[in-house]
Amino acid sequence: MTMQAIGLTDVGRERTMNEDAFRCDAAKGLFVVCDGMGGAAAGEVASQHTVQTLADAVAANATLLAEIAAGRASTDGLGEALRIAIENACGHLYGIGQKERAKRGMGSTCTALVVAGNRAVLAHVGDSRCYLLRRGQLTQISADHTYVAEAVRHGIIKPEDADKSPFGNVITRAVGPQATVIVDLVAFDLGPDDTLLLCSDGLHQYFRDTAELATLVGGPDLEATAKQLTKLANERGGSDNITTILARVPSNEAKKASSTLANIDALRHVDLLRDLDMAEVIRLCQVFERREIKSGEFVIREGDVTDSFYVLVDGAVEVWRGTTIIAVLPKGSHFGDMALLGQRPRTASIKTVQPCHVLVARREQLYPFLEREPMLAAKFFWKLAQTLSLRLDDLYAQAIPAQGELVVNGRETVRFGTYPTHTPGKK
Repeated sequence: MTMQAIGLTDVGRERTMNEDAFRCDAAKGLFVVCDGMGGAAAGEVASQHTVQTLADAVAANATLLAEIAAGRASTDGLGEALRIAIENACGHLYGIGQKERAKRGMGSTCTALVVAGNRAVLAHVGDSRCYLLRRGQLTQISADHTYVAEAVRHGIIKPEDADKSPFGNVITRAVGPQATVIVDLVAFDLGPDDTLLLCSDGLHQYFRDTAELATLVGGPDLEATAKQLTKLANERGGSDNITTILARVPSNEAKKASSTLANIDALRHVDLLRDLDMAEVIRLCQVFERREIKSGEFVIREGDVTDSFYVLVDGAVEVWRGTTIIAVLPKGSHFGDMALLGQRPRTASIKTVQPCHVLVARREQLYPFLEREPMLAAKFFWKLAQTLSLRLDDLYAQAIPAQGELVVNGRETVRFGTYPTHTPGKK
């Protein structure tokens, strides 16, 4: 898949030097925006070096990209290669700063996107941004590494007060000022007509209205759109260098996209994930493995000890307890969430009644991700606690009053219960 793409940079109205650097290479699937800082040409050095380091890393991993595009390899290796490249650039720039006093403290933001087939990996440091426009909805995929953004994510500042903070330009992560840097990695699928916008803060600071930005990014002519965005940023102040990359997936990628969009839609409608925004769901999706299961197969067997959570994207399954069918779950359902809390025997069997497409998240993969996403984790576990509370209510509702007392079945599976383990009216 070769995307349509255009990249532009502009010095702005107040700066005399352009310290932004970018790379827009649709043939290789590489899109990078770096915003340098440091003055005395140091910012320009930092941004250009970071871009070149990433370009070299992508060239060195051409075989891996081909394997990912063909569906024969995961994106894990690519993400690791991008992380190492940015860390190497950081160490190199820091070393220059230690030797040359005039360049000490120089650095750069880095927002790098690599596309292989319908898979994309974003490597991000700083406050340049990556947006995804899908079905008219604009989502910021990257998370700003600024004092204000971090304060909002941790509940210290309210979102509506963020623009009033005097620390709006304070960056908490950059490539170069320190010897090492933490790199955010996000892997996600692309669908037909998806449009990606990568830009420096010289652009996005002038487009607080996401509805306006979505309308502009959705324009049919990418080059005209990039020029229009640059023009508006200059008209609204142009206080910084302005860099824009727009990349669009061809419309004929329908087959690959049907699965991509179905996965995202399925996760967005899972009750445990309803409090997550689109960007959080896209990031969470990378934890799930896609799996196709034939009709008549057992996904889970009662009594087994497993650690996986399942989302049914397509198909239907039966829930068995012993030799009795106690429920039929349609597409969009989920099961196995209790396994995320610990090593517990399954209280029911799950058997497919038609071919099924499921997403599977294992506890050992989900927990490290949630540790890196504290606000997302808080939403997830809060919803899980609410779910468990409702299930306890259901369990007590099954108890039958008898002579002023509650009759509760004493079977061992009660303490594991996902489903009621007794028949109403019987001991």
